[in-house]
Order: sequence, then C-alpha cells, then structure tokens
Amino acid sequence: MNLTEGGLAIDHRTDPRVLLANERTFLSWIRTGISLMAFGFVISKFDLFLHYRTHHPLHEQVLGLILVGTGIVVIAGGTIHFERNQRQLIKGETVAHTKLIISLGTVVATLGVVVFFYLVTIG
Repeated sequence: MNLTEGGLAIDHRTDPRVLLANERTFLSWIRTGISLMAFGFVISKFDLFLHYRTHHPLHEQVLGLILVGTGIVVIAGGTIHFERNQRQLIKGETVAHTKLIISLGTVVATLGVVVFFYLVTIG
C-alpha cells in the first residue's frame, strides 16, 4: 500500500514516528535560528548596558547583524536538511547526511566563541 505525500510515494514500512522525529528536529532548527536572530536584535538595538561600558556602539551593531545573519543561515540550513531527510525517509532510505549539520554547528560554535571573547574584552 503506497500513499502519496507531496508527489512522493510513501514506503509502507516507514514508521510515522521517524517522520515526526524529523519534523521535531526541524522545529528545533527553526527555534535555534529565531533565538539567534532575537539575540542579535537585542545586541544591535538595545545596547544600553553595553553602551555605558564601551564607546564603540558600531561593534554592537555589527555583532547583532552577524547574529541575525547566522540565524537566517541556520533556518535555511535546517530547512534544507529537513527536506532532504524527509525525502529519504519517505523512500525508505537511510539518512546519512551530516556535512550540513557539522558545518552549521561549527559556524554557531565559532560565533559563540567570538561573542564570548568580545564580551570579555569590553568588560
């Protein structure tokens, strides 16, 4: 028995829990991207506390824009990853794409280190 979803034939052996787990992971990527964007907005626009400690308001704006941009990249990457996994799971194939996840994780970790050292140096 094959059902169709978005033009793809769903393998009857595909466990719906696996598809739902993929969707939960996608929602986590969206939540992470939105959090990065919100944090970037806060740093860029509401830098009242940082403004009193440093005389470089441009740094906060640049850092905020970098965080917003990283949030956009995380959401786009999560969407690509979700779609690729969803197609493979529906076809009954194994999911083995990790390059995108490792790349996004590395970018976010590097950005975290930059923010950490920035906050240490202005203090």
